[in-house]
Amino acid sequence: MEENKNTEVVQQAEETQEETKPISKKQARINEIQEKAEKTDLVFDGTPNEKEYRSFLLYNAYTSPMGIFTVFVGVLCIVLFVVRGNSMLTLNSYTLLFVGLVMLTGYPFFMIFQAKWRAHDKKAMKIRYTFLIDGVKSNVGNDAFFVKWKRIIKVRETKYDILLYLDNTRAMIVPKRPLGDRVNDVKGLIDRHMVNRKRVRWKSL
Repeated sequence: MEENKNTEVVQQAEETQEETKPISKKQARINEIQEKAEKTDLVFDGTPNEKEYRSFLLYNAYTSPMGIFTVFVGVLCIVLFVVRGNSMLTLNSYTLLFVGLVMLTGYPFFMIFQAKWRAHDKKAMKIRYTFLIDGVKSNVGNDAFFVKWKRIIKVRETKYDILLYLDNTRAMIVPKRPLGDRVNDVKGLIDRHMVNRKRVRWKSL
């Protein structure tokens, strides 16, 4: 009987110790964000600007199979041009050099031009983003686009954006600028509702 009593006391002491075990500041912040995100929907207005479009396009270009292949071909052409040396400089050699330079410099310049065009498009309208418990909604004028959490295959963060990917190349661009100090609230909501947490990558929290 006495042994049972002692065992119970030890178990209670261990449970109390576990409950009072201090947690790190980072974990406390994560818990706070997730609790807040669970109770409230986040709504904000904002249209991606040139810098935010450029950030998405360049990130998407150089992390996609097509972007990686373009860089590989560009580097390969430059290497072949150098390996041939001065003694074998022919039209074909200069063609390799030209193709390599276009691949390595033309591609990013095209992305920069595309970002500028999108940002300064007169038809561009303000977007309202709504982060809900069951998904994310974006309203542009009279049009609404809703994505359930399970449809988002991965989440990535750049310096200026949060990118919600619907497939390997298409993503909903969420600019961080209009969020202000609510960026971490959005991250907490995404962390809580994403089906596959391993597909979420943040720069920092």
